[in-house]
Amino acid sequence: MDGHGHISGCRWRRNSCIDVFYLWLPDLPGKLSLKLRFVHKVLWNKYYVDELYDFIIVRPVMWTATNILVAVTDGQIIEGIVNGIPRRIAAFGEQIRKVQSGNFSITL
Repeated sequence: MDGHGHISGCRWRRNSCIDVFYLWLPDLPGKLSLKLRFVHKVLWNKYYVDELYDFIIVRPVMWTATNILVAVTDGQIIEGIVNGIPRRIAAFGEQIRKVQSGNFSITL
């Protein structure tokens, strides 16, 4: 609309073409889609933008997250903390054991 309640000429012509396709010749879109199968498939799949985005961005990011980030965080950082703290405690206990003689009467 142009501000005065009128439909602009360009929009009116576009809507008229749609009317021709779907109201006057309802079988024409089907015939065109069969005749121009490749064009119809490309347009129907939105130029394969989603598939390209998935292939170029999503798959590499998911692979990196799964194989590198999870391997590093879970395999080295978390396992290092879970297994490293008990090892440090055991090593500290070994050092303390060398200091103690086990003779209680010395401490009295």
